[in-house]
Amino acid sequence: MRAQQLNRTEQKKLAKKQWSVTAPDGTVWTITDIEASLTAKDKALFGWPSEDQSMMTIAAYVAMDRNEGSLSGDLTKDYLFGNPKKDIFGLIERFPLGELSQNSISLLLNRLEA
Repeated sequence: MRAQQLNRTEQKKLAKKQWSVTAPDGTVWTITDIEASLTAKDKALFGWPSEDQSMMTIAAYVAMDRNEGSLSGDLTKDYLFGNPKKDIFGLIERFPLGELSQNSISLLLNRLEA
């Protein structure tokens, strides 16, 4: 019976795109199923799944933003790269300088504009 309960619990977690786990010390960890959270267009844009660590990192943030409700609809250049004229802070700007590969960012921009 206990094994069936665990299986049901695990199945419920798998059906969710994001859930939280509390560690014994009280730290709360949020777990995001990136693949389940990205749209088909997102996956095409990122080349999902990708061997590119920078692209996967950006995809993870997009998945979290989608689950938190701060992103809906298609990805835009403004969302990813920001737009000072519209006072929009871009996703790329959340990362420390040098954290993401410039080649990956250029590839993403080219795919977005295609």
